[in-house]
Amino acid sequence: MIRRLLRDEGGFSLVFTLLTMLVTTVTLTTAIEYTSSNSRAANRSEADQIAYALAEAGLANGAAVLSNPDNNALDQATLPTSEPDESNPAHANYIAEYEGGTVKWWGVLTGHQWLMHGVGIVEDPTGQTEPRRREVTSTIKIMPTLKQNLNNNAWNFMMAKNTGSSTGCDVTFDNSVSVDTSLFILGNLCFNNSSAIVKAAAPDLTSLYVGGRVHFGGTGSIGTSGARINSATIVGGCKVGGTPLSGTWTTPCSASTRVYADTIANGAIVNDGGPVADFAFWYTNAKPGPTQTCSTSSNFSATTFESAGSTTRNNSAATFNLTPSSSYTCQFWDNLLSPPALLGELSWNNTTKTLTALGVVFIDGSAYISNNAVNKYNGLATLYLSGTFTISGNSQLCGGIAGGNCDFAAWDPNLNNFGIIANGSSGGYGVMLQNSARYQGSIYATNSVLLENSTQYDGPIVAGTFQLENNIATHEFPTITSVPVGWPGNPTVYAEPQPPSNYSG
Repeated sequence: MIRRLLRDEGGFSLVFTLLTMLVTTVTLTTAIEYTSSNSRAANRSEADQIAYALAEAGLANGAAVLSNPDNNALDQATLPTSEPDESNPAHANYIAEYEGGTVKWWGVLTGHQWLMHGVGIVEDPTGQTEPRRREVTSTIKIMPTLKQNLNNNAWNFMMAKNTGSSTGCDVTFDNSVSVDTSLFILGNLCFNNSSAIVKAAAPDLTSLYVGGRVHFGGTGSIGTSGARINSATIVGGCKVGGTPLSGTWTTPCSASTRVYADTIANGAIVNDGGPVADFAFWYTNAKPGPTQTCSTSSNFSATTFESAGSTTRNNSAATFNLTPSSSYTCQFWDNLLSPPALLGELSWNNTTKTLTALGVVFIDGSAYISNNAVNKYNGLATLYLSGTFTISGNSQLCGGIAGGNCDFAAWDPNLNNFGIIANGSSGGYGVMLQNSARYQGSIYATNSVLLENSTQYDGPIVAGTFQLENNIATHEFPTITSVPVGWPGNPTVYAEPQPPSNYSG
């Protein structure tokens, strides 16, 4: 019996060896599987973190779209309403490939608030698992914009954009004109009779830039030997006497050619063409205007902004009297905001002779003031006109009043500024200040501006050209740094996104 057991010892060893190998194999397999599982989990965790970061980038991209000045942040069409589709060419601008994966962004606008979505997608490089996908959301509130930082320094000058007049004079000063406003003239400037540019009272500075030539046909000058203006840059030279189109021109200009300035130069001036008004945009988007009339009004005709039945910008509205013998009110309230916000206003109080203006107003016609009164306006506003604008008959429109006249010494255009933006023409003129008119504000004219017959003006002008004649005085004004919304040369923004909030995901 013992000998038989001893003979069977080799078989027992074999069984033991096999069992040992089996246990070892199972252990190794388990260890490998555990290690692989941990590795896959780590990869998934890393992919998840990358996807989340990409999703946040999507939110940032969506916010950037709303903040773009060229986009209307209150238009749902600015962003897709659902996740962009790679197969849809219209969605290409809302999908991006970044290092690590794909980013998509979209948003849904409700009232004045966007619910923004960002998605990050990371593919498994081994192809063994589904792509990791993370979606995050935030909210962005859109608030109306009624004031902007100035974007074009032309609005600190009286600027004439035209060049190449057949008479040789792109801008003409005639008959006892006194200008202390800084000037930026792309063409030629001509002085007749005793017209002159004079030094502004401190602390204001008068500067002159002329892209062409300066001709003195009378006794006028630029500054004087005892009161020099701040600077004069005149590219084409100066001439005293003769005709503007011929003769010898002296460059650089100097006291011998009646130019008195602390700094005189003849180098090139910047010519970017000047600001351009977007009449088509504001015809559609002004509040109030032809497409979005008063939400609250009294004694105000529904056809003030546009003629009955017209839906196109065609200068067909009846000429509007801004300062009639009876009061009126027109306000545009945004009732989607809580509390509601006043976005635009054009109202007149005939008792106090006060015009209240706010935001961008558009009239598809002309407007005028001729009540022979000293009128004051309150607010920062831009009035677009398809037609012309006129102040006449000893009438005044002032940002501030002192001593029964416009307060030319204390007006601050950064706090109170009424801008006239005129596209029409009457005898070549888009804006006319006539017959002892007084105006403090800003003027833009697609065509020409005429100041005549004892008129006084305080503010910037941007126009094709302007003509000053017969006892005209202009006044230098404080540096403009902020302007009402709708200003030519500034981005056409009327709503601004607020910082994102309420993140989730």
